[in-house]
Amino acid sequence: MAAQIGYRSVYWTIDTLNWQTTATPDSITKTVMAHIGNGVIILMYAGSQVESDTLDELMTKIEQMNLPNGHGDTGGRLSLQWPPHDRSMSSCATSCAGGPGA
Repeated sequence: MAAQIGYRSVYWTIDTLNWQTTATPDSITKTVMAHIGNGVIILMYAGSQVESDTLDELMTKIEQMNLPNGHGDTGGRLSLQWPPHDRSMSSCATSCAGGPGA
């Protein structure tokens, strides 16, 4: 059904566990970096200060790993940034809420 209306199922491969009340920027970063690799999809829930405190540093560390970006090169950048063009979690509700082509 989802494919019929233009959606595609995508599943995460790393759970940051940032929803746990004991999550810290350090614990989230360690969890991601212990499992990071080409093609992973990181699950991180939006809505608390711990994500804001973690996201920029974590994305920088991942970019510095120079993983292949899906286009045959290692340009030191992520293939997909979420939210698009913005690392602030607060823009998610408006930038990321649409369906295909949003």
